[in-house]
Amino acid sequence: MNSMIRFGVNYVPSKKWWYSWLDWNPESILEDLQAIRSLGMDHIRIHCLWPIFQPNPDYVSETALNRLYELLNIADECSMDVQITVLNGWLSGFSFYPAWKGDRNLFTNREMIKAEKFLFQQIANKVKDHPKFMGFDLGNEINVLTWKGDRFSMEEGDLWQTEMMSFCELVAPGKFHVNGVDQIHGFRIRAFLARL
Repeated sequence: MNSMIRFGVNYVPSKKWWYSWLDWNPESILEDLQAIRSLGMDHIRIHCLWPIFQPNPDYVSETALNRLYELLNIADECSMDVQITVLNGWLSGFSFYPAWKGDRNLFTNREMIKAEKFLFQQIANKVKDHPKFMGFDLGNEINVLTWKGDRFSMEEGDLWQTEMMSFCELVAPGKFHVNGVDQIHGFRIRAFLARL
């Protein structure tokens, strides 16, 4: 096991926020990553805006996937790894659900889980062999979505988390996969068991 201590940051593009997946500006992203690297960081955590990447349950945008791959190439130029946060979901105080979700619970509804896995599969197909792909983060502070109507018991949360983490390992074996819950998880929102 590698015992090297690593330092990284959440990356948010300085221009156009994550709407930059639509209005792509690789030069601006390169400038951002060069600045982050100059601070001594060795990796970044990025966010796929769910409605942009998966506008339909059985369709993932090839344009978004290509831009994600280009971002990994830019990170490579800057000698940084990339943790890809997928089900966003919850980001910067807003919910970015795809329109097709409707009122289906993303943690317990089997059709939702099937669509979620399809998104992870398509992203993995694109990036799993890229040298700078560090691994998947299931979603940004995804436990917060319990406040947004996606209620579930801790047992249901644990089942979902276990199933999705196993799926990440299946489609992108040997990578560093996480569930990036925030600090509230341990204090107020009991959504997932801490053991995973």
